[in-house]
Amino acid sequence: MVPNPMVRARVYEAAIRGGARSYAQVAQEFGVAREEVCQYVALVRRLPSEVVVHLEEGFGESCPSSMSLRALLRIARLPSDAAKRDAFNHLAGMPVRVT
Repeated sequence: MVPNPMVRARVYEAAIRGGARSYAQVAQEFGVAREEVCQYVALVRRLPSEVVVHLEEGFGESCPSSMSLRALLRIARLPSDAAKRDAFNHLAGMPVRVT
């Protein structure tokens, strides 16, 4: 098990929400690189909402190592929500949607 990336993603996203602080300012506050903040926030903003909810509610504070930040970013960068859902379902070992 690894720490659930969505926990950190939500913390960073909440710190940025409203536009009062930049990614760089949030990164400095938490002692991390700006790129790290960008990557975690990308999960919240680019993954389909049902995937975010599944990650948050289905795993809690930790999740299988297959759900790493790197793996989830690869999914978040896919071109369509349908492709993202299918890739997440495959990663999670869930049935893939048939079209």
